[in-house]
Amino acid sequence: TSKLLKVYKDKQQHTWLLTQGDGVYQSIRTNFRHYTHTATTRIGQIYTVHPSNNTVWFSNGTHLFKTDSTGLHTIDKQQQFSITSITTDLENNLWIGSKNSGIFIFRKSKDSLHSKPYRIERLHIGNGLPNNKIQNIHLQKDTIWVVTKDAGILKLTYDFKQGFVKHIRRFHKNNGVKEHAITATALYNNQLWYGTKTGELGYIRENSVTHYSRILQHLSLIHISEPTRPRLI
Repeated sequence: TSKLLKVYKDKQQHTWLLTQGDGVYQSIRTNFRHYTHTATTRIGQIYTVHPSNNTVWFSNGTHLFKTDSTGLHTIDKQQQFSITSITTDLENNLWIGSKNSGIFIFRKSKDSLHSKPYRIERLHIGNGLPNNKIQNIHLQKDTIWVVTKDAGILKLTYDFKQGFVKHIRRFHKNNGVKEHAITATALYNNQLWYGTKTGELGYIRENSVTHYSRILQHLSLIHISEPTRPRLI
């Protein structure tokens, strides 16, 4: 339109165009950048993604990638394992769940002259983890919630500085989590919510399990998300 009365930006940096006789226009970004390859690796199907500060971590199961202000990169895992989940702690260390090999912790090297940017530690059956088949990991201060494929949910108290598990509590069929085929989890308001393949729902709070057997009229729950807080303009 050529009959433009006013142009302004709101607090979210959206541009608004007020016209005479042709309503109001809002500019939106519709530009997408499509990543299919890094310098050495084809990306393919994505199985897990985790945003952290200004970095997005993701994986196609075999390779670990990150995209930040410097571009797209493939991260050297240094070992062969299948990635199922990615998260970061308060120190921006990576916690990676694997299909059959336990948990890998990529600790950031504090020495800038170090030859590798990460020092890799591993939690598995051999050093205290009850199950190596990891579906998801949630971090809550010094508590680590580990969702396994077929052994219920684990609550670990972890010494981040010394790098060892101080205590493990397991939630399974004998103490409230009646279905081990867990397909979705979310940590919200100090409660770990979970959904199962048979459509059951529950949460764990202060080591107590609340389980709802038939609250959903669906066979499988595939995703749980914490509510988004409203933003004041």
